[in-house]
Parts: sequence; C-alpha cells; structure tokens
Amino acid sequence: MGTVKHQHFLPREILGRYESSVYRTSGLSQAENWALIRRVFEGNGKNVAKARAFGPADAILCAGLTFDADGKPHARHANIIGWSQTDKHLRKQQAMNFASAFRYEERPATAPLPTISTQ
Repeated sequence: MGTVKHQHFLPREILGRYESSVYRTSGLSQAENWALIRRVFEGNGKNVAKARAFGPADAILCAGLTFDADGKPHARHANIIGWSQTDKHLRKQQAMNFASAFRYEERPATAPLPTISTQ
C-alpha cells in the first residue's frame, strides 16, 4: 500500500458544479470492495481498475468539502462537493489537504482483471 496523489481527487465540472466521484465503502471487506468495483466501475466492459484509494470521510470534511450522496449509479455512490467554483489553484489545494489521509491498494490476485471487449 502507498499514498494517493492529490491529482486523483481533482474534480470535474458537471452541470456547473465541481465534483469528484467516490463510493462509501466503510464496513465492506476487501472482497466486497473489489466486487463493487467489478460490478459498477468495470461493468460496462470499458474500464479496468488496477488499484483503489480509500480513506476517512472526515479528511474530506476537514478540507472544507462535503458529500452529495446521490446513490447513482449505486446506492453507495456519492460526490465530493464544495470545491471552489472559480479558483483551480484552490481546488488543487483542497485535494492536497486530504489526499495524504488516503491509502492506495493494488488489485489483489484474488480479484483478477476483467476481460475488456475490443468492440
């Protein structure tokens, strides 16, 4: 395991709001986390997750951000919101403020990579 770079948390602008997609995985086992990744993120056959990041929601809240638990496309989905609407440097600083609290976990051998369709 290692630390996660802040760039992985930088938000996208969607319908005039900056947000970063996350899943609430507290209470899930490693196997359940990877099953969720396979079902939701890799389910379309176009994405492959080689690793995942995980950490405390409190780190995000302490960075002055909050969550919109929209439950789409899965009940555990939420968006990190509250990012600066006008200052990209502040958004970078906001991500840097909490990224160090997150850990990087490579995909275990027990969660084999999916086959990706070339069509």
